[in-house]
Amino acid sequence: MRSEAEAGLRHLEQAKRECMESAAFQRGPPDISQMCFTDPNKSPPPPPPPPPISQVHDINFHLQESGTSSTGEELASEKAFKCFVRSVHALQSLDLHGDVVPQVFAELVAAGAAESRETHVLEDEQAELYSCWAESVLLKFRGCTCPGCAALAIQAVRMAHIQATRLFGKVDRVKQSHAERWRAVGQALARVVYVHICLLLETEAQASPTRSLVWRAEQCLREWDRLEKAGLTQGAGVLDPRHVAALQLWAKTADSDLYLAEALHGQSMPPTKTLQEVVQASVTYGADDTPILARPVSTEVVGNLEQAITLSSLPSPMLAHIVRGVVVNAVAELAAAARLREFV
Repeated sequence: MRSEAEAGLRHLEQAKRECMESAAFQRGPPDISQMCFTDPNKSPPPPPPPPPISQVHDINFHLQESGTSSTGEELASEKAFKCFVRSVHALQSLDLHGDVVPQVFAELVAAGAAESRETHVLEDEQAELYSCWAESVLLKFRGCTCPGCAALAIQAVRMAHIQATRLFGKVDRVKQSHAERWRAVGQALARVVYVHICLLLETEAQASPTRSLVWRAEQCLREWDRLEKAGLTQGAGVLDPRHVAALQLWAKTADSDLYLAEALHGQSMPPTKTLQEVVQASVTYGADDTPILARPVSTEVVGNLEQAITLSSLPSPMLAHIVRGVVVNAVAELAAAARLREFV
């Protein structure tokens, strides 16, 4: 486990250097303005998806191919990823007694053998391993952003996040007596949270937002804020803090957009229903491209829409424009209906 981790750390440092020298790193996080709501009826159709990779041997071949350079040489990020995968598997197979001593050594000590600190795998060592694994996964994903590599990265980072959170919760209870270990585990967790933030920005946040995705983003941001207030993000090895600010902006915009979509729809959205789906189902267009509410309008409906516009803090400009257009048309429709009743 430790030899694999040491080798992986060397490859990871090289992969980080290569990442920081790349043009993509210099550009910074994804442009949030390009991730805002766009009218699906007026946007160009998305490019066709790549052919699916379904067979196990196809997946293995693709993952092997995605980890090589144009010359066929294995990338440093791929080497680091493989080392940390083996190291994490070794850690999880140790059957740790009391979460720190491998069961086999615990049995030897119980039988009278001398106890050695070298046989202990303390929380800070475990957390460091999970954070390095998460970082290597992110760097590997940046080398190939296909759906298969994205799914692999999302699954691995979520697992690393769960494990690092568990370890920090454990040392947080003994913070007073093990301050250095608490700080080391907290900084490792901060790196995992940062990786999770980057991955959300570069994968799921590229699609139309859902309530469940916004919840995950807000969970990461709340945890980052908690660690930052505890002074654990300083010295945590963060590559580019602009990603945190970018996800904060994305989450505010997505939450505002979903709030407007729920006002258009007239009810709360299911957790996995996308913004685009709800807006498409809730708004139709007239011959002059005027946005029209697909459900019956009333004074109450107009009031709810106007309130949503007022309370939404940072909506996408296009969606706010559509909702305002819907309100204008609904008010005109109600006024016309009132005049007709007077005439009749």
